[in-house]
Amino acid sequence: MRTTIRIADGGIRDIPRHPHGRQWLLAMLHDDQVSFADSTASALGALIDGYDTLPPTPAGRSQARRARYGYAAQVAARAQERINDQAIASRELDPSMEDADVLVALLGNRVAPLEGANGETSVNWTHRVPVVLIATDFVPFTNHIRPTGHVLLVDPSDEIALLESLSELGVVHLRCRAPG
Repeated sequence: MRTTIRIADGGIRDIPRHPHGRQWLLAMLHDDQVSFADSTASALGALIDGYDTLPPTPAGRSQARRARYGYAAQVAARAQERINDQAIASRELDPSMEDADVLVALLGNRVAPLEGANGETSVNWTHRVPVVLIATDFVPFTNHIRPTGHVLLVDPSDEIALLESLSELGVVHLRCRAPG
C-alpha cells in the first residue's frame, strides 16, 4: 500500500494517515513528491509504473527484475548526463581534450560494461569525472569484472539494493522505520 502527495510551496504539513491505522514503513522523497509505503515494492511502484502490481510468481519476479534493470538504466543515463554537464560547466571535463575510451565511458550507453583499452577486462577508472554504471552488468551477475576507482553504481539486483543506490545517488531520499 502506498500514498503519494505532492509537496506544496510550504512543504508537508501532516503525514497522511495510514488506512489501517498503523505507521508507514517507508517515506521516500522523489522529484516534488513524498511517497509513504508499506513495502519496498510499493515504494518502487511510485518510481516504476506498475511495479507494485506485479504478482509474486516466478513470472512476476522476472518482470520485476526486468523493470528494475530498465529503471536503473534510465537513472544511470540521467545521472551520468547530470554529472557530465556539471563537469563541463566547472571545466573538469572538456570533451575535445579526452581520448575515445573516456568519451565512450562518459557519453556512451549505460548498459554496456566498461572495458579498458584494447578490451581489458579489469578497469580502474581514474578519471576525475565519475562513471555511472549498473551493478548487475558485472560479477556475480555476468562474467564482466566490476570496475574499480571513481565509479558510481545503480544496483537493481533487488528492491532494497535499488532503493539504497538511488538514495546514494541522491535520486531519492529515504526514511525507514523498523517493522513491528
